[in-house]
Amino acid sequence: MQEFKSRRCLSLSLRGRGKSDAPNSGYSFEHHVKDIETVINDSKVNRFCLMAYSMGVPYAIKFASTSPGIKGLIICDYPAKYPSIPKSWSERVLSRSFISKERKHVVEGIQQESKSIELYRDLNRIQVPVLVIKGGTQESLLSEVETEKLRSNLPDVVIKELNESGHELWEPSKERFIQLINEFLVRLDDSS
Repeated sequence: MQEFKSRRCLSLSLRGRGKSDAPNSGYSFEHHVKDIETVINDSKVNRFCLMAYSMGVPYAIKFASTSPGIKGLIICDYPAKYPSIPKSWSERVLSRSFISKERKHVVEGIQQESKSIELYRDLNRIQVPVLVIKGGTQESLLSEVETEKLRSNLPDVVIKELNESGHELWEPSKERFIQLINEFLVRLDDSS
């Protein structure tokens, strides 16, 4: 966010993550989309660009497909679908030391409340410019097939591939990643 300090920026930590509250339940796809809506409404921001990375992308797509205030969307290295998360994922995450015992229920809730959802029909409802940034290596989570689905279902889309990046798009060139975002934001400014 420091790179865009001349703009008003909001950063959202979804429920159970970062410094957000961690309720005992409410970790479904729909709850996460509602969280985005609540933050946007409470901030009273309008005519905004929403940027999402990785698992945040499906939530952002669903939100953007119904939000009248959005003027642009940036999708970072994830397809237009939400997975049914296997129990092995929660076991793997919980085996790492960075998850506190007080937040164990968050990981379990995300896994248990997950269900497979495809969002390709929602893409057609997004009537604002969209920037898709994907990695170019095998570590990218956005395959060529999924990239083509985004291209064919989004009415106004630009797709940029960072050839040397995997899923962590800012590696090895944070400057190039920031540049792509900034160029898109300037395009949105110019169209206002």
